[in-house]
Amino acid sequence: MVYCVAVLFVLKNHKFQLTTFCTFCQHKKELGANSYFSLFCMDKLIQAERRKESTKDAEVIAVSERSGPGGLQVYEFEYEVDSTRGGMKRVFSAAFVASKKLYLLNIAHSDKPESPLNTEKRMILEEVLHSFDVVPLT
Repeated sequence: MVYCVAVLFVLKNHKFQLTTFCTFCQHKKELGANSYFSLFCMDKLIQAERRKESTKDAEVIAVSERSGPGGLQVYEFEYEVDSTRGGMKRVFSAAFVASKKLYLLNIAHSDKPESPLNTEKRMILEEVLHSFDVVPLT
């Protein structure tokens, strides 16, 4: 089963302090020096998952970023969550900031041992994830 949720948050302050990325320093070399924001976001995402009462475990699988239209940075994350309310889930997330608003896309897939995420489904979910971009207003 696949769930897709899009959420919009208004940012009060566009400045972020990048003090909580230490958990993901092993990814720093792979991502480059300009990726602190993606590490910050992933850290906050995993912290939020781990704070949930129903979460048994949450683990980062991948962190990446890409350029969207007009050079806008889009941050992509993949992680697993083991929950008492649904078991193992694979979550694909994308985020970007435009006009002082944070846009998020979360795609959650049930990833139980008896029905793991196969290559075909994974490619479809990644295609949806990679399509998440700003649409220029004309």
